[in-house]
Amino acid sequence: MALKAVVRDGHIHFDEPVDLPDGTVLQLVLDDEAEAMDAEEFARLDAALVRAATALDAGQGVDGEALLARLRAKPT
Repeated sequence: MALKAVVRDGHIHFDEPVDLPDGTVLQLVLDDEAEAMDAEEFARLDAALVRAATALDAGQGVDGEALLARLRAKPT
């Protein structure tokens, strides 16, 4: 799930209502690269996201929590 938000006066405000239960913890990643992407790069990204969603729907995904744990455990 991707959510878009903006920071105002030190608080994060989402552009649209968020359908998540109270107490849900979110891990935020700043999208500093987005402004540097051109239309062709955005089109490739959109196509990759569609392919990924299709693979997930077909049961070909990887558990996100397990992947994050593996990445965090790797030495830098």
